[in-house]
Amino acid sequence: HDGDLDRRVNQDMVDLEPVEDANDIAKLEEMLEAHTERTGSPHAQQVLDNWDVVLPQMVKIIPRDYKRVLRERAEQRAKTLASQE
Repeated sequence: HDGDLDRRVNQDMVDLEPVEDANDIAKLEEMLEAHTERTGSPHAQQVLDNWDVVLPQMVKIIPRDYKRVLRERAEQRAKTLASQE
């Protein structure tokens, strides 16, 4: 399956993005650590042990409708903050 994710998802409905946001990275690492602790997964531990190599290979799959809602909420927050100044 390596390298064929873009052919395996419906890109009319989702975007594939690199995992670059600090909050996303922290949450992903936290989830992997919790999974490793709960299951003893050697694969998850291997990912954590090679985090700097594996992280750039990870892809964030985000539904376009959800992304639009997040953008609209951020714009509304920015407007609200601007009007309070």
